[in-house]
Amino acid sequence: MLTPEDHLELIRRGISTFQVESQLQRLRHGVPPITIIRPCRLNDGIIQLQPEHFPRYQQQFEGARQADRVSKFIPASGAATRMFNDLLKFLSQEASPESSSNQAPSLPHAVDQAWTRLQDFPFIPDLERYLHGQGQPPPTDQHTHDLNTILQAVLKTPGLGYAELPKALLSFHRYPEGPRTALEEHIHEAI
Repeated sequence: MLTPEDHLELIRRGISTFQVESQLQRLRHGVPPITIIRPCRLNDGIIQLQPEHFPRYQQQFEGARQADRVSKFIPASGAATRMFNDLLKFLSQEASPESSSNQAPSLPHAVDQAWTRLQDFPFIPDLERYLHGQGQPPPTDQHTHDLNTILQAVLKTPGLGYAELPKALLSFHRYPEGPRTALEEHIHEAI
């Protein structure tokens, strides 16, 4: 799989063939899921840098920069399907014949949070444009649309298709001039 040129480049970068093979195995077979116990917090998974250590870190950074080893970690990668898993599951249950009773179901926590905080999401301008194009009013409150319509418009195609997009292309942050995707954030920070 590796060409002679690849081997030379690996030697130049100080990377062993074993490292490359183990990375390729990870790509082929995936990484086993990690059980999350709790979110990271300061002093519990997150270390706050102390000012007296700044010169050491600055020196390490300068050494890495001069060796052309500076990179940036971008956590927004892969499809957003997992991120919207609870909402997609709810949508599929709503579409099933068993859910056609006249009694309103109680909403799962993630769905209830998304519904009650709809206006807080940075994709609202995108959703408003989509609904306007469909001749529908903007989602100003929970009384203008039913939950199923909004979830379909956000997650599915036709609609914003967020469940099928890479996370880097979702509107992630809100600014006065409009929302930014994770990719746009990356470009903005790099300029």
